[in-house]
Amino acid sequence: MTEVRIEPLATNAEVLRRLHALQAHAADMRPAMRDIAETLLAHVEQRFDDERGPDGQPWAQLSDATQAERRRLGYASEAGVAKILERSRGLLDSIASQADAESALVTTNKRYAATHQFGDKQRKVFGGPTRADIPARPFLGFDAGDEDELLRVVRGHFEDAIR
Repeated sequence: MTEVRIEPLATNAEVLRRLHALQAHAADMRPAMRDIAETLLAHVEQRFDDERGPDGQPWAQLSDATQAERRRLGYASEAGVAKILERSRGLLDSIASQADAESALVTTNKRYAATHQFGDKQRKVFGGPTRADIPARPFLGFDAGDEDELLRVVRGHFEDAIR
């Protein structure tokens, strides 16, 4: 009868090397968090291009009054009025990603970002007496597809460690 001998894990240098690499990668998640933040930022930028929220729903169209005001102020292109949340590109250009060892985020420093993200009721529009509701046009957040991609980023981070 042939005897099968299984070596203890600690004596297998290659396995031990890979476990140490995994441990080192788990101790420093900054590279993975940077990749996650960059992925989230790319998704937000794509939402501005597509004019859709994280759930895939199209943003509410601009009202006729808003379109007319944009044309009057010179924010219209030859093809028509600028994209929905890109009147001056201030909001889009303000969006940035940040990461540290424990977190990844996408943020903006524009005070009016929350109005566009969540909507607002009965706000003054264009500094005049006209009042109107501003519909929510969410651009931050993620859906199940985004979640899958973020998990792939983390998985790739650890797969790199064991190669």
